[in-house]
Amino acid sequence: MARLFSLTLMGVLLGGSVLPPSAPDSAAPPTTETTSPAIGEPEANRVSKELPLQVRFESPAPGRVVFGPARIEVSVLPPGTAVERVEFFLDGERCAEDRDSPYAYEWDAGYEFFSHHIEVVAHVPGRAPARASMETTRVAVRERVEVEDEPYDLIEISFVVTRSDGRPVRGLDRGDFQLEVDRSAVPIETLVEERRRRPADHVRQTATGGRRKAAAVSDTHDRGVRRPLSVALLLDVSRSMRLIERERFLLAVQRLLDHLRTEDEMMIISFSNDYEIRTDFTSDPRTLHDALVSVPAPDLGTNLYDAIGEALDRLARRRGRRVVILYSDGQATAGRSSLTATPASLNVMDQTRRAPITLYWIIPHFQDARIVQSTPSLRRLATGSGGRWILETDGIETVLDEIGEELKSQYSASFFVDKKKHRRPYYEINLKARSPSLKVQAPTLIKGSGSLVRRLEEMLNGDDLEERAAAAIQLPRYGYSQAYYALRSRYGREKDPEVRDAVLAALLVVLRDKWQEIDSQPPQERQDSLRHIERQITRLKDPRALALLKTLH
Repeated sequence: MARLFSLTLMGVLLGGSVLPPSAPDSAAPPTTETTSPAIGEPEANRVSKELPLQVRFESPAPGRVVFGPARIEVSVLPPGTAVERVEFFLDGERCAEDRDSPYAYEWDAGYEFFSHHIEVVAHVPGRAPARASMETTRVAVRERVEVEDEPYDLIEISFVVTRSDGRPVRGLDRGDFQLEVDRSAVPIETLVEERRRRPADHVRQTATGGRRKAAAVSDTHDRGVRRPLSVALLLDVSRSMRLIERERFLLAVQRLLDHLRTEDEMMIISFSNDYEIRTDFTSDPRTLHDALVSVPAPDLGTNLYDAIGEALDRLARRRGRRVVILYSDGQATAGRSSLTATPASLNVMDQTRRAPITLYWIIPHFQDARIVQSTPSLRRLATGSGGRWILETDGIETVLDEIGEELKSQYSASFFVDKKKHRRPYYEINLKARSPSLKVQAPTLIKGSGSLVRRLEEMLNGDDLEERAAAAIQLPRYGYSQAYYALRSRYGREKDPEVRDAVLAALLVVLRDKWQEIDSQPPQERQDSLRHIERQITRLKDPRALALLKTLH
């Protein structure tokens, strides 16, 4: 029964529409109206015959959840029309009629949250019946909320392998690497060299995942499909960057663009006291050049981490490889003082697919390596993401050429992490080459997706109205202990009437399911539990909650 209510709640009704009057009944053809009013006929009736006859819903209001005790109320237009009777139909069956204004019908919509078709027919002497209908429909929840929780996180990382002289190494396959997650060996499912863009060896069937896991990896790494690269270029234009060699930097960025392919795109953000997007992602060289030229001269403070956060949020919505190139002295004097290695996404559809965003931090020539030690948060952000910090000692052209070569020489690997065995919010990744002469530059810390319940609770407390309603609809499937207190807290704070109704609907389903589970308890324990649930329902102080309580007794 609990599962039934969890599933039927997915059909919570959050909408309705009033349709225009349908054509007259064939059994009651419209009568011919004379232009001369009957002697002694009220003026209101004479006027009403000259205007179209309409039925308008007063309740339920469009966009409100319909459950529990409900009232259907309509008005007949134009005002003053002499109405013989109004009939009410629910799901195709006639259920009542009303001959006196206001024309209404009280009914119990129940707690199963099925969709209902409401139709009202107004009968006026001498005129064809007027109709109006309302179809309560499912909430327009984004598809991502329908995804079930998965026991595995699919991790996708991009990394670079170099020799001792720093030159990239190519042509390696899975057997050349060993991988550990939280100090436990984990097999690499796929390995792809971006330069050649083909799997180095075939996807492996595993005992823990079988075909489903292998198919997921195959979808991620289609043979012969090149993944686009999205680059966010962040330029520090605070007062401390006044010694930047502007023209030289512009020329160097042009050289970086030469490393990009036609499917790759770049965006440019400048920041001082605040950040400004000079151009969104584009592959047009002229647009990028104009954006670089528009960057202002250095001045004011350094809002470093807000700028990085904006770049990570925008990159998180893009497919393929994602890279941040930061040109800054790292001295954050405004905004946030730190940032986690990967942004926390609320996209439930993406709950099991974790792909860190690489960050390269270029330190300008007028600073030295001591700045790295004095900014540990930024250092960890770069190295933990699979990027690195680079000191501009041989010119900005050399640095950007190095980064361009690394981006062209990256490998992409995917592997699964069993969330039941790794319960921490972050996974420690240790990817090594079996040859001691090779160095692997890969992410070392990746945020896990966590349980779907936790992520739904985040959505329930977010700013997006649709996400809050969707989270409320999903949560009851996880039972009283995991859903009730999150829903009760949201209900006390929710201001939007539509979302508040959705949360109340979810609360009533959770409480009803819990009430029915209590039947199996010993008599005294059962009585205590029932009184506890009764108090919780009463505290909601809503007629629909009290109506549910009556049906439970």
